[in-house]
Amino acid sequence: VNGARQVLGAICTHALRNRIIAFNPVEATRPVRRQKEDPTQIKTPWSCEEISLVLSHAQTNDNLDAFLHLMLHLGLRPGEALGLRWCDIDKDPNYLWINGTLKEERRILPSGQGVVRTVIVEPKTAASRRKLPISEALAAALDRQRMRQSLYQVGNHGNWVDSGHIVTTRRGTAFSASHLRRRYAQYLEEMKVRYIRFHDMRHSVATLALGDANLPIEKASQALGHTRIDTTKQIYA
Repeated sequence: VNGARQVLGAICTHALRNRIIAFNPVEATRPVRRQKEDPTQIKTPWSCEEISLVLSHAQTNDNLDAFLHLMLHLGLRPGEALGLRWCDIDKDPNYLWINGTLKEERRILPSGQGVVRTVIVEPKTAASRRKLPISEALAAALDRQRMRQSLYQVGNHGNWVDSGHIVTTRRGTAFSASHLRRRYAQYLEEMKVRYIRFHDMRHSVATLALGDANLPIEKASQALGHTRIDTTKQIYA
C-alpha cells in the first residue's frame, strides 16, 4: 500500500507542477503504519557460531569472501559494502571510510526496454559517512580479494574494467545486490546454514556487539552509522 502511495504521490506531484491538477490529493493521506502483529521479512539474527561457520569457508568462495567479511566484521548496510572502493581504505591500512552506497537504478529506454545499472550515491545520512577499523581477519580477506582481482585482470585479456570497487565480478565491474544475492543463497544452502537476508547480517553483528561483546551503545550507534542513539536502542536494545 505504501509503495503504491509513493508512486501515485510522484505522479500527482508531476501533474501539480505542470498545472494539470490544482492540488496533490495524496498529501491528504497518511502512510500505513506497520502493526505489531503484521508479518515481517526480518529473520532471527545469526548466532556467533553460525557467523563463524559462514566465515570459515568463505575464503574459498571468490564471489562472497570479501563481501561476507565486510558485512560480518563491520555490520555494514549491503549497499555500503558493495559500494566500497580501494581508495576508501585509509592511508593507515587499519581503517576504511564509508563514503557512499551502491544503488541499483532502473531506467526505461525510449524503445520501452527496461535496463538496470549500478551507481554510487551519497551515504544514507551524514552519520553514515564514517571511519571503521579493519580487523586482522578482514585485512586478510581484502588481501585475498586484491590477489583475485590481479588474476582476473590478467585472465581477461584486456577486457578488465577497472571500476576501483572491492567487491567485483570477474570482469571488474561492481556486483549488484540482486546478482550477488543468488550466489549468497546458493552458498548458504551448500553450507547447511539457515538463510537470512543481507540486512539481517547487519542485525546479527549489532545484536552480538551489544550483547555478547557488551559494546557501549554509543560506540555501536556510531559504527552502524545511525544518526541518533535512540535509533540503535529502538532496533537492537
